Amino acid sequence: MKTNRIILLSCLCISGVALQAKLPETKLKSPPAITKKPHAGAQAEVAFSAQPFEGNATAKIIKTFNAFDEIYGRVKFSQPIKSFLSNPEENFYRDNGSIEINFEIKTGDGSKTHTGVSKNLSKEELEKNYFDFDIAPALNRSNDVYFVDFSGGIAGTDVPYFQKRSSGSFIVSSFIMTSKGEKLEEVKMTGEFTIDYSKLPAGDAGVTKLSEWERMIALAARSEQVEENKKRKTDKASGASSSITFMNAKKENVSAFSAGDEIYGKIMLPKPLKEYANGTVKQLRIDFKSINDNIQGSVSKMIRASELENSFIEFDIAPALTTAKDVYDSNLGFSFFFYGNSNDPQKNVKFDISLSSDYNTNYNNWKKFDANGELSVDYSKLNKTQVAELFTKGQTVAKEAEKNASKAASIENGIAAKNLPLPVVFTKASKTGYTGYSNVVITNMIKTRFKIKEVYMLTFDVAEGSGDFRSLTDLNNYPSEKLGNHVFYFAFKDELDGQYKFSGGRLRMLYEGNGKYSEAFIFPYSPIMGDEKFPFDQNRKDLGFESVFFMDGARIKK
Repeated sequence: MKTNRIILLSCLCISGVALQAKLPETKLKSPPAITKKPHAGAQAEVAFSAQPFEGNATAKIIKTFNAFDEIYGRVKFSQPIKSFLSNPEENFYRDNGSIEINFEIKTGDGSKTHTGVSKNLSKEELEKNYFDFDIAPALNRSNDVYFVDFSGGIAGTDVPYFQKRSSGSFIVSSFIMTSKGEKLEEVKMTGEFTIDYSKLPAGDAGVTKLSEWERMIALAARSEQVEENKKRKTDKASGASSSITFMNAKKENVSAFSAGDEIYGKIMLPKPLKEYANGTVKQLRIDFKSINDNIQGSVSKMIRASELENSFIEFDIAPALTTAKDVYDSNLGFSFFFYGNSNDPQKNVKFDISLSSDYNTNYNNWKKFDANGELSVDYSKLNKTQVAELFTKGQTVAKEAEKNASKAASIENGIAAKNLPLPVVFTKASKTGYTGYSNVVITNMIKTRFKIKEVYMLTFDVAEGSGDFRSLTDLNNYPSEKLGNHVFYFAFKDELDGQYKFSGGRLRMLYEGNGKYSEAFIFPYSPIMGDEKFPFDQNRKDLGFESVFFMDGARIKK
């Protein structure tokens, strides 16, 4: 059997040869070309700038940067990118209809190469003769989502120029990738720029500083950040977002300041602020983050009632002692972050200031509205001691702001109370008061407690029981206090701010033991009976007076 099989195979081979000799000659088809024939237009011009390239707008082209500078790139051809692609549907398009661009960055001395950075170009972008890419963008200017970004290539501690604290060149090459993951070598896209690391400190301090830059570049490449930046552009173009402008001591619109300058912010709105309120609003949260450093935070500005009538929002950032008027939840406002003891950047720091739209909507009763702006603060002329002095000044200014805000609020509330009717509690005839405490005694108690000179319209409500007091016990049925049965209301001119107000109270005695009670004192009782239109006195509350309201002094019967 073995022999027969060999003979059969031999016969087939001979037969095959004879058959092939009788067939006509045919040529095999070559695989479709992935590229068109290379020509001069396939050589790209690669440019770099410290500001983003925006459409056809002119950006200042530079080739030399310092560590922590913003760096953006543009690859430009003489004709549309699509013209270099042969059969793009089959050879280049990914499943999402885009093509992939891969980047490689290496040091000029060839000692370090960084790869893995890639971005996609849509069909629409292929109709253009250029594409832009981020290298080291500002947080609020990034356009590219990178899974592997450029941070390791230029801000890694293994960069030889950083290790030597010197200046050195980088070569950036980009490649159009086929759908099979191969480089389209025929299209040349290479550019060169320089970064100077000499200003970074030596030792661990420099490593820490460079790591901040690396972190910032990586944060800017996150999809959440890029989506936020795109949304801001769209909102600004559609008018859905307002711009924040900044002013100096002369109230001039500027965006560049030196550390220690007065800084104020303002947002112009298309309608009064109250139109954005979704119920009672008390505060507005403002976010800020450094575009080129590691400083960021949030503050909540307390809103005064009068501000709701304005078609603008003003807020202090670094105010003067005499003009500071805004109270923030942190009591230090922006100063806590701008001049905190750990913030000594020794350079020009750029900040993005914005309303915390989602937070204000979810927690502060505001309808959704956005605003943002940019400013810079130059710290380069200050040493760490001077920055700390500005922090201490910020503490002093914050305390003064509280005083100024209290005065302003009192004046505003006094104006708001003008022409309001007599409070309900004074429209009814006074009932009989305490038998053991004359009206003169109670009036003197009010004067002492509230530190005022005159008491007007002392009015007693309907008694809540017989006698002056009722005895109360605790959960163990032990005596706890005696509570007055007679609630009273009164009006007065406040010695603190000169405004007219009204409040209420009742007498109370606490049990001290051995059958003895304390001397009677005034316990607060709200004079508002479903009549909440009277402005509340927050300043008095801060001093321990719970239920004080403003009223129209012209209606007080003296």
